Amino acid sequence: MKHSAFVKDCERHVRSTADRFLAICCITALGVAFFAGLKATAPDMRLTAQKYFNDYGMMDVHVVSTAGLTADDLAAVRAVSGVRDAQNAYTADASVAAKDGALTVKLLSLDTALLGKDPSKVINRPWLTSGRFPRGDGEVLADPRFLNYSGLKIGDSVKLDADGGIDTTLKRDTFTIVGVANDPLYASYERGSSSIGSGRVDAYLILPDSAFCLGAYTDIYLRVSGADAKPCFGDEYTGTVKKVRSAIEKISASRETARYDSLHSEGQKKIDDAKVQLASQQKALSDAQQAVSDAQAQIDSGKSQLASARTTYNAAAAQYASSLGDYNSSLAQYRSAAAALSAAKSGKSDAQLEVELTQIMQAEQSLPKNMPGYAEQYAQLEQNAAAIKALLEKSEDLAKADAGLADTKAKLDAAAQQLAQEKAAIDSKVAQLEEAQSELDSKKSAYDAQSAQAQPQIA
Repeated sequence: MKHSAFVKDCERHVRSTADRFLAICCITALGVAFFAGLKATAPDMRLTAQKYFNDYGMMDVHVVSTAGLTADDLAAVRAVSGVRDAQNAYTADASVAAKDGALTVKLLSLDTALLGKDPSKVINRPWLTSGRFPRGDGEVLADPRFLNYSGLKIGDSVKLDADGGIDTTLKRDTFTIVGVANDPLYASYERGSSSIGSGRVDAYLILPDSAFCLGAYTDIYLRVSGADAKPCFGDEYTGTVKKVRSAIEKISASRETARYDSLHSEGQKKIDDAKVQLASQQKALSDAQQAVSDAQAQIDSGKSQLASARTTYNAAAAQYASSLGDYNSSLAQYRSAAAALSAAKSGKSDAQLEVELTQIMQAEQSLPKNMPGYAEQYAQLEQNAAAIKALLEKSEDLAKADAGLADTKAKLDAAAQQLAQEKAAIDSKVAQLEEAQSELDSKKSAYDAQSAQAQPQIA
């Protein structure tokens, strides 16, 4: 009876406040529906993420090293129990000039060879949304966000730069965008941090692994056996991966030691090679210095010889000039005497004068001593004979003088030829010294350059 009254009272209350009652019912229904949606969304999101990670080979464990990773490290990781597969990779930071300033991008490598053979085996396989995968070293996949920030599109070229130059990381600096892709490593909005630029990564670019020129790998990604079948956000998945990660951590010390020994060996080899090169450079410097010293000594000796030759030449030239002056003076006297003799001989030759002398001597012998005026005629004949004899003597003296002048002229000509040869020898010596000096200057410059280059290494 009481229950019936209560119900009736509730009914009256509901009818009197029907609008409020309906509003409360709607609010309750919405709350229940929203709660049910939230309860269903979380598992769906987890399942969607799991499918995405499995479909594109999301890694389970990421191995990095500050000293880089080698093929031996990859082999050691693959040998760990529970490792399904492991692949090495490269990552690097770079900057790209954009319309609103420089963009900081993360460079990721892609094993295009394995992608072409069996895409399902590629760990962290990009999800291609447009375009195509790279086929050569000069092609690249772009983050959708990169295209938004840079204003570029498929088919455009992008030039990369980095602190210290990109050539220490990549074989080239310019690439063509051939596709757009999402990378499983960047499932969230954030792109991570960077060691360059603002310290924040704006976007990523995916390049063929053959485009990198680093001396060692920067990353190893691996997948754990059986991990795909377990919910990636569950404890069972975490435990399975943790076992493998712990096993990898156990071999890390030995791999670090091996890497240290390898780097130490490489470094020691470089030091040894540098020492050999330094010794070679020091010997080359010593040889170059000795060559410079020898060349300088030869030049100094040549200069001394040249000075002596010039002194000898100048003395000979002075002697030649003096002798030439004496010759010209004697020649003038000869010509004057020859002219006077010719005038005195009245154009007669020596043979004619000798004939006249003979006739005078015959006349003296045939002259009668008892004839009147004998003494005067005989004296006149003697005077004429003496005059003719004097002319003949002068003619003979001039002939000797002529012969002497001819001999002197021949000697002067020989001396002039000798002086010309000595002058030519001196000029040749000067040219040789100038060439030697030029060669010495070149050797000094080369030595100074080698010395300047070797000093930092020697120090």
